[in-house]
Amino acid sequence: MSKFTVIKGGLPDYPQYEFLEASITDTRLMGVLGLRVHYVVYPIDPFDLNDIEDEYHFYYYDIEELGLDYLNVYELKSEQEVETATRACFGGLGAQMMPLTEEQALYMIHYFIDGTLKKGQPLPNELEEIMPALGPKPVLTKAELDDLNDMMCVPLATDYAAVNYYLMRCFGKDEEGARLLINKSAKEEDIEQISLKNHATFLKNSIQIYYNIDESVSYLSESLVESDDKHYIVTSEIKLAAGKVIYAKKKSQFAVSLQEASMILSRREYCNVYRILVPMEDFDVDFSSIAIGTTKTPHPTGDMFMEFKPDNNHVEKAEFKLYNDLAALYYVSDYGELIVASYTLGDMMAAEKKIINSPLTADIALAGRLQFQNSLVYEFAQSGFTSFGEFIKSLE
Repeated sequence: MSKFTVIKGGLPDYPQYEFLEASITDTRLMGVLGLRVHYVVYPIDPFDLNDIEDEYHFYYYDIEELGLDYLNVYELKSEQEVETATRACFGGLGAQMMPLTEEQALYMIHYFIDGTLKKGQPLPNELEEIMPALGPKPVLTKAELDDLNDMMCVPLATDYAAVNYYLMRCFGKDEEGARLLINKSAKEEDIEQISLKNHATFLKNSIQIYYNIDESVSYLSESLVESDDKHYIVTSEIKLAAGKVIYAKKKSQFAVSLQEASMILSRREYCNVYRILVPMEDFDVDFSSIAIGTTKTPHPTGDMFMEFKPDNNHVEKAEFKLYNDLAALYYVSDYGELIVASYTLGDMMAAEKKIINSPLTADIALAGRLQFQNSLVYEFAQSGFTSFGEFIKSLE
């Protein structure tokens, strides 16, 4: 008696995804990751060749708090469109994009999903749309995981970077990230908890080198952090071997006032004020060439666009400040002003050159160049004032 196998017929009721390539930012130690995955998407009807699409999925993952902050799905047709979208999504990370295999990319997508659910955060609605692209989570060996982590961690050029990144991961309650910076030879009793009870933002760190009697080298750190709207100074001692931590001890911790923290973080600000001469819809079109790759934040009287430097070399220094990776601020007021600010004269000159070489130069007129001992543009953005000049007068 012959046996028959029943084969299910018909067409699939969802699009078919074919993986082409993927890449991820080398920003694991900064506490954020950006993942870009490229698929060819075939339609439900295999004979509808006009419906084949190049689809790019952009995942932005906050390791410390938010989890999978967003997932953007774009149909892109040229390298220029891909580059523009990548800058728009990940331009603020100061990252290099590292190539991944399909298995590695799928592992990271599930890592993002699992991490988001563990944090109790909602998943982006766009995940439902691209579920056919996601298979089961791959199982990676320890060696494969080590290789993946190496790709996601930028090479460290100085011992200062190892100390700064380690403290950043500790205060960010990112134990997994901190372990990436601990030497395998470290003894458990030599690694103490430096972090606060709750998550803290690593605002500033000053490192001093101390040579011990036993000829070992200690890196003594004074860290300004913010947790639950309060500021603290935490001092610690770190020792390294082969660029990784073998000893970590907290020396002291004490609270400081908001005024003291503001004084510690104070910085000179260079500021140009421009009048917008054209209707805002025309201005917005011309400003888009500058806005690409910036991070946009809405405020009561306008929008702030933050332009970051193309790398995270500020972490490599003995004096670390969180916002030293900021190249320029562009505040577009709803009331006809463009305010451009930078924290160094060189960065301000670069911002001016960018404006001069853009279509924007015909839309604006320089109203004044100003210099402040402290940062004021942020305060203006949150003040509710409609004129920067009026805001400055109110401070006199």
